[in-house]
Amino acid sequence: MRRENGEGSRSVRVRMPTIKKFPKSQNYIDEMEELLHIIPTLINPSIFSKTKIRSRIIGLALISRILILMGMIFSFSIIPDFDAGDGVLSLNLRLSEKRSEGCFCLASQACDPMIPLNSDLRFFRGIKTPIKYHKAIEFLHGHHVKKCADREILNTILSHEETRKFDKFYELLLVPLTRWDAARFLTIAIYPLARYPDFGIKEEQDSKMALEVKGDPDFYFSSSEQHHAFLPLYPILIRYTSLFLVRSLPKVILPSTFEAVVVLSALFLNTFFFIGAAISLYELTFSLVYACHEMTDKSFSNQGNEKNSLFYASILSQITATIFCVNPASIFFTSAYSESTFAFLTFYGYLCFHKDYQFFATFLWAMASFTRSNGAISSLFQCLWIFGKIIDLVLVKMNRNLSARDFIETGKTWMSLGIECLALILKHLTLASIMIFPVIYHDQQGVSFHCTRESDASGPILNPNWCKIHNDKVKSIFGTFSLYSYVQKKHWNVGFMNYFQIRQIPNFLLAAPIILISICAVLKWIDLSLRQYIQIKRLNLTVSQIHEWIGFSLLRFVNKDERDLYHSTMKPKSKQIPCETKEKINFISTQLLLGPNMLAYYAILAGICFVGIFVAHVQISTRMISSSCPAIYWYMASLIIGKDSIRRILNRYFLIFNVLGLIMHVNWLPWT
Repeated sequence: MRRENGEGSRSVRVRMPTIKKFPKSQNYIDEMEELLHIIPTLINPSIFSKTKIRSRIIGLALISRILILMGMIFSFSIIPDFDAGDGVLSLNLRLSEKRSEGCFCLASQACDPMIPLNSDLRFFRGIKTPIKYHKAIEFLHGHHVKKCADREILNTILSHEETRKFDKFYELLLVPLTRWDAARFLTIAIYPLARYPDFGIKEEQDSKMALEVKGDPDFYFSSSEQHHAFLPLYPILIRYTSLFLVRSLPKVILPSTFEAVVVLSALFLNTFFFIGAAISLYELTFSLVYACHEMTDKSFSNQGNEKNSLFYASILSQITATIFCVNPASIFFTSAYSESTFAFLTFYGYLCFHKDYQFFATFLWAMASFTRSNGAISSLFQCLWIFGKIIDLVLVKMNRNLSARDFIETGKTWMSLGIECLALILKHLTLASIMIFPVIYHDQQGVSFHCTRESDASGPILNPNWCKIHNDKVKSIFGTFSLYSYVQKKHWNVGFMNYFQIRQIPNFLLAAPIILISICAVLKWIDLSLRQYIQIKRLNLTVSQIHEWIGFSLLRFVNKDERDLYHSTMKPKSKQIPCETKEKINFISTQLLLGPNMLAYYAILAGICFVGIFVAHVQISTRMISSSCPAIYWYMASLIIGKDSIRRILNRYFLIFNVLGLIMHVNWLPWT
């Protein structure tokens, strides 16, 4: 075998080692060591250049977004739109309007200088009476939506005449990005007051203002309630990016309406965050696999081999990032959905936590929770870390400082340990609370928008029916009211097992592949963890010892240096591995991608999977898992490295779901 050594054209002849068949009694450790001596002769050191790998991943992520976007345009061009139904919000970009009828910015949009961009209660401070409040809402909502904003100001922002030449192109490019929930995110970005209730108001003959109630009082709250189901960070980012583009880019290259500029901004943001998520997932996988291999290699063979660790970390992290770039929910990472933003914040948060930047990781996870409500599930990471660190702290005190008898007899040590554990618990519970806080804050803001106005003699007050439910629960000791959960249940029938209906069987079938893969991933991690525990402890696990395995798993999760867990008297039992080098590499890769330091990631995958099956609309499981859980990509990478038949099945799964997404989602057909 000839291998370039990186210095000109000179080559070196490398003698390939003979791979022998190991006898069945050969120890697992010896087999791994033999393989690790073979690997360095098979690889090129240039694959360890992380700069080149990052560039390759950025290129792959960008190309995948371009291909998805081209597919959306093609599907939109040749397939007629279907009727999505009356209750589905659509967004009119106004690009096809005549010049005499159109204007860049409409009243009440974010580009209107009369509208406050920070749509919070401070704007309405002092507006307490129903009449004044309704007048303010009527003015700011811009009921006459065809009314343009201040012409004089708009002329300084954008020359409307010059931008009409690209409208046909922008319509073809941007309209496919506005389907389904994308219209909600974009509407919130365009109209800062979309979360406020909108009222029908008329002037009576006696010149007094009154509410025009049409049957159910909730008639006027339907729109603001539904907008409350979408958390605000992603629309806020789109809004400010749009205003930045309007004020900074050459006016001739922008679309002729503010709505179209907003959609263009969403496309730019999604592309940027998708690339960031791919790089973050690559770096996270590299760090975890490298750390896991270093622990195993040093513990088993007593000689660290950095090249072997780099080999596995580099290859497995590249495969993982590649799978992310072609994941089955790719269309939602390009369309104006929050998946790309959420994936970047979540994956980058995991990476920062692994590198011991815990406070910055908590900030990123809090921002993820302000983007999607399922970001709060990441608080499970902090909880598992607490349990693992407490176990580690107790063992450190018992095994390293004092004997067991001294530890029990010394009250001072008990007190010191209790203080350390309490400080640890308070720290991480505080961080977990910070991660959950954005969801609670958003919920309280929604209640404030709808239920804090006072009635007076000047006119009747109209509040949603659920305000009374909220007030009653606030008065009780343990009562809690979640507007987010209420809205999800009222408008979309979201709730525990609410989706278990015969007519929802097609949606369960649609989500079946990702759910089955997720369940298999969690069960595989549990199986490997149990096997490792049995091998290291050299015992047969019983039901009464499950708690010991849980504690052992938590300890391995928080320990970056596992050498203390492996002693010379605790070597694993013999295990025969196939003698072929490729199969051995597959075996070791699986151990690393489902390693002990990945406990929390597979636990979060299990939690997200549970929510997708039993609580949320089951069909969103594909995009929810794909944007939340690095573990799903690690497990799929282990499958792709394995048997060729499984690799072909996964490749077809990715291809079919991406093609179907391009056909169905773009043309108003229900998709994941």
